[in-house]
Amino acid sequence: MAFQQSSSYRASMASSAFPASTSTPFNPSTSSSAFASPATPIRPLPSTILSSKHAPPLPPASQTYEPLVKGVLASRLARWVFPWALAACIAIGGAWTWGAGVGEDFAEFVRSAVGRGFVLWMLVAVPAIVVRKAGLTVSRTPASSPAQLLRATMARPGSPRTLLSLLGSAVLFGAFFAIVDSKSRFTVFVNSRKHPHYLNPRLLFLLSTQLATAALFFLRVVLRDRMVFPWTAPQLNPTSLTIVPALSSVAALPLAGLTLLVGRITLGLLYWLPVLPIFLKPFTGHFVRGGLLGGVFGVFNVFGSRVLGVIGQAFIAGFLTTLVWDVACYLFDSCVAMPIQTTTDPAVLVSAVSKPSSELFQALAWRELEARAGEEDGKGEAFARALLADTALWPHVVRPGLLLLGEDYQKLVRRGGPAPAPAPSSATEESASQSTFGQSTFSSSTPSFGASQSTFGQSTLGAASSTPSASTPVKPTPLLRASIFKQAPPSPARVVADALAADGVVGRVPDVFNGAVEGVEKALHPVEAAFSPLGKTLAGPLSKSIAGPLERAVSPVKDALHEAVVEPVRETRGAVAEIVAKIHDLVLPAPVREAYGSLHAWWTRERAGRAAAGALPRRETDAVVVGALAHIIAHSLTADRFGAVQRDIPRVMEAMVRFLGEVEGWVGEMEARRVAVAEELERARIVRDLEGKGRVEKGEDEGRGEDEGEDARAAESERAPPKENVEALEHQLALIEDDLRHAHEAFGGVAEALKTALARIVRTFGAKLSAFRFPPVVAAKIQGWIDVVGV
Repeated sequence: MAFQQSSSYRASMASSAFPASTSTPFNPSTSSSAFASPATPIRPLPSTILSSKHAPPLPPASQTYEPLVKGVLASRLARWVFPWALAACIAIGGAWTWGAGVGEDFAEFVRSAVGRGFVLWMLVAVPAIVVRKAGLTVSRTPASSPAQLLRATMARPGSPRTLLSLLGSAVLFGAFFAIVDSKSRFTVFVNSRKHPHYLNPRLLFLLSTQLATAALFFLRVVLRDRMVFPWTAPQLNPTSLTIVPALSSVAALPLAGLTLLVGRITLGLLYWLPVLPIFLKPFTGHFVRGGLLGGVFGVFNVFGSRVLGVIGQAFIAGFLTTLVWDVACYLFDSCVAMPIQTTTDPAVLVSAVSKPSSELFQALAWRELEARAGEEDGKGEAFARALLADTALWPHVVRPGLLLLGEDYQKLVRRGGPAPAPAPSSATEESASQSTFGQSTFSSSTPSFGASQSTFGQSTLGAASSTPSASTPVKPTPLLRASIFKQAPPSPARVVADALAADGVVGRVPDVFNGAVEGVEKALHPVEAAFSPLGKTLAGPLSKSIAGPLERAVSPVKDALHEAVVEPVRETRGAVAEIVAKIHDLVLPAPVREAYGSLHAWWTRERAGRAAAGALPRRETDAVVVGALAHIIAHSLTADRFGAVQRDIPRVMEAMVRFLGEVEGWVGEMEARRVAVAEELERARIVRDLEGKGRVEKGEDEGRGEDEGEDARAAESERAPPKENVEALEHQLALIEDDLRHAHEAFGGVAEALKTALARIVRTFGAKLSAFRFPPVVAAKIQGWIDVVGV
């Protein structure tokens, strides 16, 4: 079927939507002289027939929809999340009490279990739930590597507060654990009469383990992007619920030991400063005995014979902390992910869609709007009929939806890149904007898909007095980009840590020498440039007898400068680089360096699948927007009496088709890359197998002669890829398949929602779509959908 413009259909629809009206203009010459006297001003008579009645503006969502949503979520927290978290903490406290062997009778056991569970709930579960609630967002963090993800997450305003809250919660529970566990002697000071103020290394190790546990849990939250609103309830896996906290607690133990090691080194450096050791020695003197290594091992020697017991208690504390956090987050996600049904009034939902205070409430309003419009048994059609009864509501639905889809479509087109800088406006555009002062621009069609700005339903207002003219340029006020506050001097520990860091002073020594060498070479370039043209100039008109001695006179000067300045600097640079490399080799053994290199490569490697997922940070919101628009458009065939929705069908369908095409195009590019690498790997494996079987036989070598046999073997070895090449291709193919899997997970929901929406609209309207005009590419795609649906 061909898609063409039906003039009669569109004319009848436009006439039904906007009925024409005529009026006779007021003519002052026909009025009486009494009304034209200067004493009586001329005033137009108000008309009650031709006056336009504007619909009242929609109230903001903060007054209509958001209080309802907040009430539902608060009720779920009070009735479900907090009570169930308390019950889980009491059960965990009972297991902890039983493992500690506390309670001789049942009553004492119950009191201890309830008390420990309540403290777990107050110190661990409640902070995790509050932090999870405060950090909810619908936009994922766009990043292609774990390093970029952590950097972007920490740049958000609430991330540092989340980390500090988790650290404080872990430290408080560690202190409570030290109080209730009297067998391991987690006191603040050691039990010594000679040194009563020495800090207890057991307590320091326990608190360090808790800090490491909190840091690892925050890293898990960041890498899994768990601050995003849970659209679906998580699946409970008892095995992972116990194994993950155990592994996290085990990983926290070496981090705690590393923290003590860094603290010991920093403390040893602080002891070199004057006066400061007088105040530190009464509390930390036992940490610096026996030199560097002696002090490091002395930290663990102070544990005595119970060093394994101290490590075991630290493991239990970290395990309990992580387990309670995981249980609390699971309960929160399960209760919040349930559908929210607040109202059946379309105006309330439309106000939340068009005038939200945050993206979260807008996304929840879109989800509820989709659920209401998609109900069965005629409820969805009744809701759509109530929404479309007021023609002023539909523009407040379609415009925010298309703008949101357009913004995400532009991100897909840019492949997740940043938005381009806006072009500067010209003088003609400014004059055009001033000429439309006081005029209201209302277009019957929807805004151009993907445009950042639109005039749909907007009024162009401007003040001639406040708008500067193009002839008088305005000098911009310069901004102070330097800090206006006095910087506080850094602490000695911070100075030492910065110097020993990878990008500190020690690590930048080779770069300093490189810069010095480059500076000297740049300084010598003008000398060479000054003498070289002179020699070339004199060599032309003058004889070679004059140019030769001049070059011989310049060469010793240049060689002397190189030998006196450049060569010593290069030698010093090489020596410093060797010293730094030897220091790294001495401090870090080869296995540690290899492990660090692998970890650093994994941490900084950019992943195409993650980049694809980052290009659609609001993919769940896009899916519900598409579903809501499709349901309302499908119901408009019978519920829309004025044709307000049908005017926007071409724009909406074009938006869906282009969005789906961009998603499928990105996935197709990744699939083509996977197929190319798989074919290359298959060819490499075939050639490797042929080489292993020995394609050059001994009889042919003897018949050809010794020289010909050697040439054949050399050519065969050149054609055969090495084993490392096959392994590299296998590794590359595995990475591409992993990226493709992440891309399918990211795009799957949106693509399925777009396909379902297009199929619903095509199935509902069928041949009536021929009344609309579509671009050729979009028309071909819709024709394909019609052939598939079979209407």
